[in-house]
Amino acid sequence: MDSLKFILYLVFGAFLIQLVCLEPAEKCDPTICTIQTNCRCSDASSPFTTKLDDWPQFITLTFDDHMTEQMLDDVYLPLLIHLVNPDARPISATFFIPHDNTNYQAVNEMYNFGFEVGVNSITKNTSPAYWESASEETLIEEFKGQKHILSHFANIPINEIQGVRTPQFTLAGNVSIKAYREANFTYDNSWLSSTPLFPYTLDYKSTQTCSSDSVCPNEAFPGFWVLPVNTIKGMDGKECTYLSKCGIQDRASLISNWLTNEVDKLRNTTKAPLTLNIDSAFFTGFKNTYTALGIFLKNMKARLDVFLVSHSQLLLYMSNPRNKTSYKSDYFTDSTLCYHNLCNLKKGDETRNMDCCADCPDVYPWLGNPDGNKTVD
Repeated sequence: MDSLKFILYLVFGAFLIQLVCLEPAEKCDPTICTIQTNCRCSDASSPFTTKLDDWPQFITLTFDDHMTEQMLDDVYLPLLIHLVNPDARPISATFFIPHDNTNYQAVNEMYNFGFEVGVNSITKNTSPAYWESASEETLIEEFKGQKHILSHFANIPINEIQGVRTPQFTLAGNVSIKAYREANFTYDNSWLSSTPLFPYTLDYKSTQTCSSDSVCPNEAFPGFWVLPVNTIKGMDGKECTYLSKCGIQDRASLISNWLTNEVDKLRNTTKAPLTLNIDSAFFTGFKNTYTALGIFLKNMKARLDVFLVSHSQLLLYMSNPRNKTSYKSDYFTDSTLCYHNLCNLKKGDETRNMDCCADCPDVYPWLGNPDGNKTVD
């Protein structure tokens, strides 16, 4: 075979491989895709088998700003640690932690209070275009790197870090999920939905709509879960994701009533899980929001079917749905020590302080260098 033919065979073979790799996932058959096989179709159906009133309404409070000691002591702990669910067990929430400027001693403390720690990325780049067009290699550095940083510098067992959220809720299609799987994540919480949906797996084709700022996956990724971010209607009547973008007004009673009404819309229709995305701007940019959120959480405590859980607790429930009277949340009881170090580190021409639960690295951990144990030009 001459060299030209050989090259043509290689090119044609590579083309065929791409076609196979890019073949869309098949339509889901619910008789085959069952929870017993760690599979669930992406449709509007619920896992409930009797009347709606019998079943729990799950709410997950999520936060994805960098963790600081001030936010931990002044906001998160006072709001959350005294609350219990109808099963008399403490509530939980999920913190998707970015790296830049995070205090890892505070992350360790939050973890030891029983809250879930997930990954938000190393850079938390604010440009949706960065995430939408990112290569698989870049996303692996962002997400796998931050998972390693959280585990090492906050002293959290790496297998406890199950969830991931891409900044700006902006996916890069199949590339995102491939990067997630390379980092051994269990679920994603980046995919926005205006239609209330329950968690599902990517064994088969997703029926969830794709927002204009994202490229959504269309290949099959067996056993990988999507926890849809079911959007809410803001105080101004417009669809929103972060609470700070929901047309917030200044009166605490108006804010708490609005949040309560958004929950009741789901409680009275589908009881699809609700993710509330609470950013720091919600507290710093408006008056009375801290008080309002406290009132809202007390309102939820009075509802015997409402459970405030982490995303990992929600996934455990999906594997074995139970009615509201028999459900018991999986309460976290482990803890890890933190031998605190305050590290003064170089990041290029800058100097950064980093509180952590490990020996100080040589330089500030970053993309391609999550250990911070070598000088990067």
